[in-house]
Amino acid sequence: MEPDGTAYDRATINSMAPSALEAVTTTLKGKGYEEGANGDADLLVRMRGKFVQNFMNEKSVHTGTPAPDIQREGAEHRVFLMEILENRTGNVLWSDSRTRSSVGTPTAERARVVIAEMLAAVPEAGR
Repeated sequence: MEPDGTAYDRATINSMAPSALEAVTTTLKGKGYEEGANGDADLLVRMRGKFVQNFMNEKSVHTGTPAPDIQREGAEHRVFLMEILENRTGNVLWSDSRTRSSVGTPTAERARVVIAEMLAAVPEAGR
């Protein structure tokens, strides 16, 4: 997980990183992949998260529609990108992303479910 962005972004990503890592490791081991040291691994998994204010959830204090006089409702638009790279070349072999708008930080369990869903498309080892 790349800890770029605001302090809030980094804190959220850091709090979710252990669950995300565990979900990736468990899912890929279930497909026959083996975990190795970064320098020795054939493949690397890169995860990135980004949080931005969700402008779709901004509304006018007076009319309830988007307008110059807006009130933020605290919702965020989240983007999660996962890539599998060939370690030797750095070439991206597979990638997937998910987006979501909501209020509040996703739970660790939700992160596990999303990651498992994303990795379902990755072929089993040796194929």
